[in-house]
Parts: sequence; C-alpha cells; structure tokens
Amino acid sequence: MRSARSTIATVRSALEHFLRELRRQRLTDVRRISERHLVRYARRLSTRRSSRGRLFTANSQRVALSAVRGFFRFLLGEGVVLRDPSSELPLPRPQRFPRPVPTEAQARRLMAAPCLSSRFGKRDRALLETLYGS
Repeated sequence: MRSARSTIATVRSALEHFLRELRRQRLTDVRRISERHLVRYARRLSTRRSSRGRLFTANSQRVALSAVRGFFRFLLGEGVVLRDPSSELPLPRPQRFPRPVPTEAQARRLMAAPCLSSRFGKRDRALLETLYGS
C-alpha cells in the first residue's frame, strides 16, 4: 500500500516526538512501555503546542496517537513486543464543525450561473438544483 508523502511525513513526525518523549522518561526499550506510559504521553499531547504556538487539537492528538498505535501493531507483528500496550488507548473524538450553508443570495447567484440556452447549461442547472435541494 502506498501512502501520500504528507501522510508519511506526519506519521514520522509523530513517532519522532513520541520517541523523544520516551527518551525524556529514560525509556529506551520499547518492550518496557506500558499502558501507563502511553496514557501519560496522551495527556502531554493535550498540552502540546504546534509550531504556530497553538494547542494541539483533538484531531492532531488523534493522528499522533494513531501513529503510536500503528507503531505498536508493527512491533507486535514483527515479534519485538509480546503484547500491544496501545490496544486499549482511547483516541480523542474528532471535532466536527457544521458545514456553512449558502445564503439565499449566494444560492440565487449559483442557480443563475449556468447558461440555460445550451443543453450543458440545463444539465448543470438541474444538478445544482438537485444538490441544493438535498
């Protein structure tokens, strides 16, 4: 399976941060990592700041913890660890924001955009009305 370069970079960055945190706790052997260590790491993520100085969002924390979980699944599959301490680690719920709804004026402009003198314009108008109506 191929992954996008940005995904690989994100996972790499998350794992590098995780490994730095482990070294800070003087943990150098992944076989000694317990659920307690992972819970502590998850709590630290909630106070971590991005490169722009903002607190990590729930989505950023979820990505970081998902990378850690994937790392332990890999280690388990390779026989490096005998059990996965991250299997019960809860992930933050992703934040979902309501989608913006176009104003009535915006909807009117959008519906008026297709040229109704061509069959493509009629098709486009029908598609827009269907999408807007749903």
